Amino acid sequence: MARTTRAGSRRKSNSISIDLSNVESRINFTEGDHLLEVVVASQEDGTKAPYINWKIKAAAGECEGALLWNNTSLSEQSLWNLRTFLEALGVEIPDNEFDLDLDDMAGLQFMGSVDFEKYEGKNKPVLVDFWAAEDAEPEPEEKAKDSRARDRRPERQPR
Repeated sequence: MARTTRAGSRRKSNSISIDLSNVESRINFTEGDHLLEVVVASQEDGTKAPYINWKIKAAAGECEGALLWNNTSLSEQSLWNLRTFLEALGVEIPDNEFDLDLDDMAGLQFMGSVDFEKYEGKNKPVLVDFWAAEDAEPEPEEKAKDSRARDRRPERQPR
């Protein structure tokens, strides 16, 4: 919290005392595939139809903690996108109308591909694709570990 100087203080007249020890630095996304997690989801009013506003964070890797937002429209012609997103989150989709508790979405993880688009002259991270986390390819270092482990296995002798 910033404090102004008090009368009679020996500080310079234009100095303030600031404590940033509990403030996190901003983390930026990099382009590519990331393990992502829903932070919060809320229904909002759009100009043409209501939508779900998803606050999403990187759950691991060099971008862990970086934030982005994604919207899924609730208009009838756009529900395919919501369905695909919910399936990526592992939500079971019934064959009939159902209630979706947005509070239950927090903490669900999925894989997502992040790219950038210009917004008001700045690069903004955008979710361009998503899929179930269990369908994710292992990281290159994990693939290398797996192949090294396979290389060390003794070959089976024919019987």
